[in-house]
Amino acid sequence: QQLSGGERQKIAFIRAIQLSPTILLLDEPTAAMDPESSQQFEALIKNWLKHSDKACIWVSHHQQQLEKMADQIYQMSEQSLIQTL
Repeated sequence: QQLSGGERQKIAFIRAIQLSPTILLLDEPTAAMDPESSQQFEALIKNWLKHSDKACIWVSHHQQQLEKMADQIYQMSEQSLIQTL
């Protein structure tokens, strides 16, 4: 049986946090997920951050998702990095 892209993303996240990283880098982590799976994944991340002294860098093109998930938002533009939240 084949796993969906969203299922593979969730498994990759679980494998990554087992290594107990100080900072987790997520590049478009919900891109392959349907809206319900995306919300579940966001809840997993929030729970992991809430119950640890860890940090997460979340790269995304979805501004609403970033606003929901982030304490700080930076936007990259050619040769600069600008804080927007």
